[in-house]
Amino acid sequence: IAFILTSFFAFFLSTRITSPLRKMREAAFELSKGNFDSKVPALQNDEIRQLATAFNQMGRQLKHHLEVINQEKEQLSSILTSMTDAVITFNRDHTILLSNPQTDTLLQKSFFRMVSSTGQPIPVEMGHMLDHVLHLEEEINEELEMEGSYYAISISPLYSGDSIRGAVAVLRDMTEQHRLDKLRSDFIANVSHELRTPI
Repeated sequence: IAFILTSFFAFFLSTRITSPLRKMREAAFELSKGNFDSKVPALQNDEIRQLATAFNQMGRQLKHHLEVINQEKEQLSSILTSMTDAVITFNRDHTILLSNPQTDTLLQKSFFRMVSSTGQPIPVEMGHMLDHVLHLEEEINEELEMEGSYYAISISPLYSGDSIRGAVAVLRDMTEQHRLDKLRSDFIANVSHELRTPI
């Protein structure tokens, strides 16, 4: 009788508890691999079914959140690509984490050939601006002249909760605007001189 009862209890334990938990473990492994469509069958009307229902709901929520994150990532990538200004995201050690294609254009110029003390391809002046933003936690806007080229630089801190995890820099090439301003001022000066001469 004891053997029969033990066998019956073992069969009950295997079919009602161990088997659903084994399926749940397999589904968890599939979930960790990124297969969010894996489901755990909820056939019983007990705590195992409640656990399976919660597990399936968690998988649906993870899939939804991952889709939202991917959409926001694609949207951010499209925005950065369409911007005319160069955008660079820095870590606290001045490591470049993210940049848009306009930054690659600056990388080909002499502006980024001047290596800072941290080994990153950024000018020393920009390194000082990054240190200012990271330590004083305030935005800074300046215009730098590098080997005949002018750049308007705006650097803002990036927060992770209450602490600063890095900074984002927006660079605009102002060389052409400076050239046009000089041409305009030279034109006005020439016109004024020509008007004064006859008088």
